[in-house]
Amino acid sequence: MTPISVALCTFNGAEFLERQLASIAAQTLRPAEVIACDDGSTDATIPILEAFAASSPFPLRLIRNPRNLGSTANFEQAIRNCQHELVALCDHDDVWRPDKLETLGRALLQDRSAGYAFSDAELIDREDRQLGHRLWDCNVVRPQLMLGFPREMQGAAVLKCNVATGATMMFRRELVERILPIPAAWVHDYWIAAVCSLTGRGGIAVPAPLTSYRLHSKQQIGVRSSIVARISALGQRAPAPSDEVEMFKALRQRVALYADAKGLRQIEEKIQHLKIRSAIRQEHLPTRVVSAFRELMRGGYLDYSNSWSTAFRDVWR
Repeated sequence: MTPISVALCTFNGAEFLERQLASIAAQTLRPAEVIACDDGSTDATIPILEAFAASSPFPLRLIRNPRNLGSTANFEQAIRNCQHELVALCDHDDVWRPDKLETLGRALLQDRSAGYAFSDAELIDREDRQLGHRLWDCNVVRPQLMLGFPREMQGAAVLKCNVATGATMMFRRELVERILPIPAAWVHDYWIAAVCSLTGRGGIAVPAPLTSYRLHSKQQIGVRSSIVARISALGQRAPAPSDEVEMFKALRQRVALYADAKGLRQIEEKIQHLKIRSAIRQEHLPTRVVSAFRELMRGGYLDYSNSWSTAFRDVWR
């Protein structure tokens, strides 16, 4: 099997870190190395990593940031330091199923054209209790994910939403040149999936829940375990359409380096939709209603946003 690097990012993760490290050590296919980048922890995270490294069955290299970089920049640093052909991203607070690395690695071995693979996950609380939901339950493209994420559908899907959570993701290190650097406005997992799927190196979706994904109050990036909570948080969590225009212009610039004409065309359509949404938000309420309805009928909200919920958010901004 192809050797795998694990890019582990930590920040004040002492409460959960030992459980995550134990699950990595218990893999049926052990990693060739773990690159642990700590983002300025002030708890017992560093001693836990050092103690694990002293007896680990595989090398663990610890990198301590002199200043806090934030989640995306820290993952970028960890990825740059990985040496092996496949890179698995790892949060400090989850728990992996024993066959996670073997399953994702085998998926990429069987499809050499794929750039990345990712899985579903069970949602758990801080005491490891299952919450009765899975990560994909709230994903608007879940039907496509359950089919393995057909390649012809991926461009449109990644422009609609973030399809792959980084804690469940593995990708080919040969793609680092096109993935890095990651623009500051992007979250690392969304950027990796978008760049790969829009440049002909699409993803493989594995429906099995290979990770227990922990929800707790301290995590920097996460999901909502409640549908109601997700809806109530729409306005707070989503960037303004005008900000997204700049995000997707950065994506267009990167994709253009790899000459994927279909991907570029899809990004242009996404940018046009975001510009329309931005203009709608500047209008008076009655005009906003009419303009949003027109964009719904045109198909922009269906193809490039979360349909009615995004239109509602634009009207009642």
